[in-house]
Amino acid sequence: MTSVSKTRPASPAPGSPPAGAAAGLSRELIVGAYRNVVSARLIDAKILILLKQGKVFFHIGGSGHEVAQVATALAMKPGSDWAYPYYRDLGFSLQFGYTIEEIMLEALHRRGGPSSAGFAMPSTTDTGNGASSRSQARQAPSTSRPSAPQWGRH
Repeated sequence: MTSVSKTRPASPAPGSPPAGAAAGLSRELIVGAYRNVVSARLIDAKILILLKQGKVFFHIGGSGHEVAQVATALAMKPGSDWAYPYYRDLGFSLQFGYTIEEIMLEALHRRGGPSSAGFAMPSTTDTGNGASSRSQARQAPSTSRPSAPQWGRH
């Protein structure tokens, strides 16, 4: 029999740049992205609890996709790119500029929800054919943390 030894990569030295610095990502950007990944997972879990309590009428979670979604939003060009987030895109939506409050307003079908104005389903139920309502368009904010949403109006 042969034995296989598993080695862990060496821990970075104290004071060394964070992982991702070589790709031009600042520590602030990495921490903010991680915060959105964790927030998306926690929001998803909370909405599932609210669904079981009968306070939310519809939820299909996106747990496990948070990192890919946040990375996709990071790749968007601020002030230029537009997106049509889907209800399972919590990580993407947070990184793209939605607030936790806006996401919860949508989940709870409240009037202040930015996409559905309180209706139980978004104004479109498209599932990937690209024919989403233009009223749901959202432009990537020109700053990393907008003070208010920048909605596309057509």
